Amino acid sequence: MLGQDIDLYAVRGRLRQWFWCGALAEQYGGTIETLIARDAEQVAPWAMAAKDGASVEAPDTVVRAQFAESRLLSLKSKQSAAYKAIYALMMAQPSPCMDWKLHQMIDHTSYTDFVVDIHHVFPKKWCVDNAIDPDRRESIVNKTPLSKVTNIQLGGLDPRLYMSKLDSNGLSPDQVDDLIRSHAIDPAYLRAGDFDAYFADRRRRLVTLVEAAMGQAVNHDIDSVELSEGPEAFGPIGDDPTDSDEEE
Repeated sequence: MLGQDIDLYAVRGRLRQWFWCGALAEQYGGTIETLIARDAEQVAPWAMAAKDGASVEAPDTVVRAQFAESRLLSLKSKQSAAYKAIYALMMAQPSPCMDWKLHQMIDHTSYTDFVVDIHHVFPKKWCVDNAIDPDRRESIVNKTPLSKVTNIQLGGLDPRLYMSKLDSNGLSPDQVDDLIRSHAIDPAYLRAGDFDAYFADRRRRLVTLVEAAMGQAVNHDIDSVELSEGPEAFGPIGDDPTDSDEEE
């Protein structure tokens, strides 16, 4: 359908935008036969038009894509397409996320080799002990991909303590901070144990990633009186049974 032109930078850029619009906006979550047929008809001409700047209407999957910032509060399970898409997006960045202990890139290969899974940044035990509400504790904003060995070292520790442990793995504090930043996290908030500041900052960083991938602004409704997609719209917030904070 696209032939060798699929490798052209401009063409691939539009294909990436189409992919992230479909994944992050969860447009392939229901009956998909009609959507597949529509995309097969609309995506290729639009992508090819990027070669010479021809005017071709964007496919419906791109035009109709919407993402509300408040959706981040309800994404708590790997059963959600957008949940998986956000972490795939993190690993697809030009400078993808790195494992905090192994100092290795987290990608489709190492994901299996290092037994990578999605784990809490501020551990579940710490959140419970410090009365962090379940909505934020279990939100995707408080999760990140880490290897099994790294998650075991972090355990349920206060981030101020586990950052000190990470500093003792043969890396300088500055090097550890760079690893943390690769996950769209400001390490200063972990070193200070400041959950509220961390949560607000990382939420903004994830929104920036989503906007760049979709090529459009998200609905910044998080501070509005009525959220577009609050946690209650997707059922009660509880523990993700597939996630655990293991201890050494």
